[in-house]
Amino acid sequence: MPPGLPADIYAVIIHQAREHHIKIILDSSGIYLKEGIKARPFVIKPNVHEAEELLGRSLAFEKDIVDAAQELVRAEVDIAVISRGKDGLVAADRSETVKATPPTVMAVSTVGAGDSTVAGLAIALEGEESLIHTCRLAVAMGTAAVLALGTTLARRADVERILPLVRTEKLNRSR
Repeated sequence: MPPGLPADIYAVIIHQAREHHIKIILDSSGIYLKEGIKARPFVIKPNVHEAEELLGRSLAFEKDIVDAAQELVRAEVDIAVISRGKDGLVAADRSETVKATPPTVMAVSTVGAGDSTVAGLAIALEGEESLIHTCRLAVAMGTAAVLALGTTLARRADVERILPLVRTEKLNRSR
């Protein structure tokens, strides 16, 4: 974030977007994530470290991450996605919780992997896909991004090759 922006800048933008029925995916950290959530974005996508900071507790185990995603949904976020780097992601909405795990690949660069994951979420959600399909595409796009050098975007051929290799499973609700 550029210096000098108010902590609630994303909340302001989200409120304005909601007035126009625009769904927002919030991918931020720290105070900007904490304040942005107050405006009830459609999706949030913190990584594990960002979710730990937001919730004020360690998410050392998969069960902790699942519980955190479900807790964030109960806090009026439609979909909470917690990214786990090479371990994929955990996502929850009001009806289900999903884990998506990528195949093992030789990463060239992690630059842009999170942004590519968000792009996958946006594409699938715009197409009104199921949560499990949304997570599969998001993980495939994030994984494809690590195969590209520097800031090069994920290549479609890589996404198409990886997509059927992404393992997904529905998880039990914890509460």
